[in-house]
Amino acid sequence: VGDRVQCATYTESPKAIRVGIDPVRETPIHIGSSAKTHFAFLPERERRRILSAIEGAARTKDERRICAELAKQLEGIHASKVARSCGEIEDGVISLSVPVFLPSGALAGVLTIAAPTFRMKSLDGLLSKLQEAAREIELTLAGSRNARAEAVRLINERAP
Repeated sequence: VGDRVQCATYTESPKAIRVGIDPVRETPIHIGSSAKTHFAFLPERERRRILSAIEGAARTKDERRICAELAKQLEGIHASKVARSCGEIEDGVISLSVPVFLPSGALAGVLTIAAPTFRMKSLDGLLSKLQEAAREIELTLAGSRNARAEAVRLINERAP
């Protein structure tokens, strides 16, 4: 939603101490692995517009340095299709995110896993499973698109 993103849904851990963002809670598009993944895959013009607004709001030398680092970080996320975060939204929380694409190549959404840092120092061991889940979602999206096209073809064949 503009320069913010929303969590559409999440699955709670069975553990007593959980990490999650409530659905419909908005976060700034430049903070956290999920938001940064959305940011990295925006159309270039929109990405530049938001980056310029963030840079324009930077008041100190340190804030301008952080903006320059953000631009590089977004390039890296776009190239690797992986984003990591540690304590950006909440102290003591790490997250790992991967994009999910529509058959057209447009971003459908982002799949994220998060955990308290006391439980896991890194989520990289789960990266392949997260990527596999994203690919399964993409195949389902592609299959549903093909299923609709096939249904239209069959309807047209049977039309009087």
